[in-house]
Amino acid sequence: MKHITAVIAALFIIITFSCYSVPKSVPEELTKEEIIQLAQASYDEGNEKASEFYYRTVIDRFGDDTSVRIAALFEIAHIKVKDENWDEARPILEEIIAYYDIPDSELTLPQEYKKLAIIDWKKLPENTGL
Repeated sequence: MKHITAVIAALFIIITFSCYSVPKSVPEELTKEEIIQLAQASYDEGNEKASEFYYRTVIDRFGDDTSVRIAALFEIAHIKVKDENWDEARPILEEIIAYYDIPDSELTLPQEYKKLAIIDWKKLPENTGL
């Protein structure tokens, strides 16, 4: 009986986690706010891959707006940091921080992402002593 219960529990876990899929596309008429909302909902549901897909879609469609690009990049990097995926997080965080090295960036870019990116950058193993 214990064996059957264990098999059923294992199947339940496999089925539950295999339901996390990444969408193949995002309707063109969705706004950046709606896509970001989908990304956040996916993350809240534990589907990080779908969340990243949505954030990358925001970058592809609306990334000409540097503020939007930085916000979406930060969310992707933050997911990578939470997963301790340092090798993928590092270049994204460095890209975000580099935007703020541009003269007068404090006048045009949302400063909260600079602060948040630096906080996450300091979590990288090679930066923990800074």
